[in-house]
Amino acid sequence: MNQTAEPKSAETPDTKLKPESMELRSPKVQMAFGAFAALLICLYCCSASLRVGFLLDDYLHLDYIHRALSGNWTDFLSNFTSNWAGSDLMKSYRPLVSLSLFIDSVIWGPRAWGFHLTNLLLQWGCCVFVGLISMELSGLKGNRLGSAGAIWAALYSRYIRCISKRLPG
Repeated sequence: MNQTAEPKSAETPDTKLKPESMELRSPKVQMAFGAFAALLICLYCCSASLRVGFLLDDYLHLDYIHRALSGNWTDFLSNFTSNWAGSDLMKSYRPLVSLSLFIDSVIWGPRAWGFHLTNLLLQWGCCVFVGLISMELSGLKGNRLGSAGAIWAALYSRYIRCISKRLPG
């Protein structure tokens, strides 16, 4: 079978790829830079906590989690159906905190820095989500500043006070 290539017509579009460029005015790029800045600021402000051990009520939570890992799930499961940690002084429902502490205990064991690292990453994630929500809300009103307002909202939500306290002067 004889196959002949068809000649290129003048109407065929050019298939050369253009080099990729980063558009700094793009909200996605700005938010990526903002998320990276938030991570650096989060590490700057909270890295000292990685050197701190367990404190105060941490031992209460570690106790019922240890009992759950040993087979006694009563106190752990009661956090999902009643007042958190069985406290009569503080009425609250926090099942995700118990679940997070349980997962941390499985991953990090008795090493407090792992628990603090998880908290640091969760704070950073919350900061990024505040920025994304702010960008979405400001976009509804004709966002002229790109992602600048959203990035500032994300950083201010947690870290501006920390930075101002740690800077000299």
